[in-house]
Amino acid sequence: MRSRSTACPGHFAGARHRAARVVGAAAVALVAVGVAPARAEAQEPPVPVPAPAPVPAAATPQAAPLSGASYDYEYDGADVGLPEHAWSGRAFVHEEVAREPGRPVPLVVFLHGLNESLVRYRWMGGGEEGDLRRIVSGLIETGRIEPMLVAAPSSVVPGAVSFALFAWPGFDLDNFVALTAERLRGVATIDTSRIVVVGHSGGGCNIKGGLASSLAARNTPYAAFAVDTCMGTDLAQALVQAPPTTRTYVVWQEQGWRDRPFEMFLGAFRYTLATTSLPAGTVRELDRMDLELPQPHAAVVQHTLEKYLPRLFPSSGSAAPGARPRVPTLAAAAGPPPVVATPEPVAHPSSPGDEPGR
Repeated sequence: MRSRSTACPGHFAGARHRAARVVGAAAVALVAVGVAPARAEAQEPPVPVPAPAPVPAAATPQAAPLSGASYDYEYDGADVGLPEHAWSGRAFVHEEVAREPGRPVPLVVFLHGLNESLVRYRWMGGGEEGDLRRIVSGLIETGRIEPMLVAAPSSVVPGAVSFALFAWPGFDLDNFVALTAERLRGVATIDTSRIVVVGHSGGGCNIKGGLASSLAARNTPYAAFAVDTCMGTDLAQALVQAPPTTRTYVVWQEQGWRDRPFEMFLGAFRYTLATTSLPAGTVRELDRMDLELPQPHAAVVQHTLEKYLPRLFPSSGSAAPGARPRVPTLAAAAGPPPVVATPEPVAHPSSPGDEPGR
């Protein structure tokens, strides 16, 4: 079932008004701050994306069995008296992880976007956008990343996932990690020093929930990805001002979702970066991906994970178990630096039903 989402692209009048002062200040020349900088480039005209040809149902191959098992669990929000905080969790344990249940491994936590059609376990076996279990499994099985866990809450509470700027209200990453660890007791062990939080679309729009609230967790995220979100200026500031040990990445595409305040977001990001004191080696990265593919709003998730997880968690026999890998940072540069240009994308199949804000 598909439902048209209008929440993200159409609700930025307030954000634009509040951000005007920040954008004006962003015109101030940047200074070298000793961190991995965001880089800027002139915006090119968007390239039209041809509509995908319909695929007959008979031509769609049946998905191969997963090399691992999924574990489901629930949170009802009763302990905080907020039923809108409820979610259904699903964690996937690859067979490589299951072989050593006591060995701490990284955890990828994924927050989906809007869910007006109330699909349970979206991106974890439910819905049409994709399946994170298969994306991560592919990276493990091809030796590109070390074995790791992936888990995601899914919300079917209309008030929590129907309007992007209020999606995932007050999401509690610590609670989610604790309940995930409890469900996987005896099956797998989470390395809480290597938690990656991914907020896709509406999962990264609410400055008081979702990805943004995860930045203040006691289990400080090792990395945080804002993937094709609404790109509000408040989020730009929050990502720059995240704990210095949290690597933050902003990844977006413009082919499938053009109605966003790009310039205001980039101005706020750069200005906050230039005026915030951060230790040398802090990672703050912007990455515009050019995806001339059907359903680019969904395809950007797979491209992001396939690009960055091998960088963060490379498979290496020389690394000690549980060791935090060294991540190269970009050298500081004088003046406004250019935006990261993504290498030529590899075409990945995307499923129908992809809409901004989802």
